[in-house]
Parts: sequence; structure tokens; C-alpha cells
Amino acid sequence: QVDCSKYPNTTNDEGKEMPLCPKTPSPVCGSNGVTYSSECLLCAYNVEYGSNISKDHDGECKVSDMQVDCSKYPNTTNEDGKEVPLCTKNYSPVCGTNGVTYDNECVLCAHNMCRQGFKPICCLCLHIFHIRLLFLQVDCSGYPKPACTLEYFPLCGSDNQTYSNKCAFCNAVVYVQTWITFVLLATS
Repeated sequence: QVDCSKYPNTTNDEGKEMPLCPKTPSPVCGSNGVTYSSECLLCAYNVEYGSNISKDHDGECKVSDMQVDCSKYPNTTNEDGKEVPLCTKNYSPVCGTNGVTYDNECVLCAHNMCRQGFKPICCLCLHIFHIRLLFLQVDCSGYPKPACTLEYFPLCGSDNQTYSNKCAFCNAVVYVQTWITFVLLATS
């Protein structure tokens, strides 16, 4: 668990109290398999999104930190006579290491035929492991800005790009002059 009380607070643009984080990177792996630039930024993420992600370990997350046990799904025989996992239509998307987003973990397993043992997954956007997607609008008035801070507080856009922070996201929205929505990835 992370002690977020050790970080001083500041008020963000939306008037919310947030931890004031040093810019010195000291990566930690969150319990959701996402690497945060520091413990403080993990705390800031929890405050911003109302999540309760803890620190799994110091250092960056590795693909092996996020493994899928495909043996837990019952099997059935498909039209080709092959045995595959029997999956529900529950929408809880996961990203495969091939960059494809699958409707749920079982569908990823069916694609890989990984009934035996573990199959690693990784994310294109942050924490795509057991999540539901909420498309939200971000207030990008006042953008573009000539420069953005180096603060790493990643946002996933509906264009399947991960932006390092709100400023980078809003600059992209303005420069591309297209409709990009912010995708909040909340644990289910």
C-alpha cells in the first residue's frame, strides 16, 4: 500500500486537491499492471479517478506482471472441431500483445487457444485488464498550449493513443481538429 498522506497537496485546474508530485522519476508498478512515474503520481491517479490502486513493486511493470490463466474457462468444440474456451458476451476488454483489443479475457484465450497455462497480455492504453470503458469529455478550452509539462499522468484517447497528460491530449485534439474523446478506464 502507498502512504499518500506524505505528499503535500495543491489545487488543480478543476479545483480538486491533488498531491504535489516531484518531477524526479522513480517508477513503480501499480496493482493494475500499469507503470507510474512515481508513487506520488500513483496517488494522484487514485485521487483523480477515485480508484484504489496500490503499489505492487518498485520499478516498471513487466509483461509477466499481467498474465491470464486460460485454464479457468470451460471448453467447447467449435465448427472446425477444435476445442476452445466457452466465452460469455461480457464486455470487459483486454489488449493482447498483438495490439488487438478483445471483448474479454476469455475471448483473448479463445483467439490464442491457450487452455493450457498462462498467456501474457499487455496494454496499448493504460490498464486494459478487467476494465469497462467510459467515454468522457475533457475541457480543452484554453488549448493548444505552446509547451506541456513533463508530468506523466497518462490519458487514453478514443483514437487508441496514450497521451502523457491532459495538456498533450488537449493539444492533440486541437491540432488534429477531430473528435477525440477521453477514455477513462475504471476497474470493474
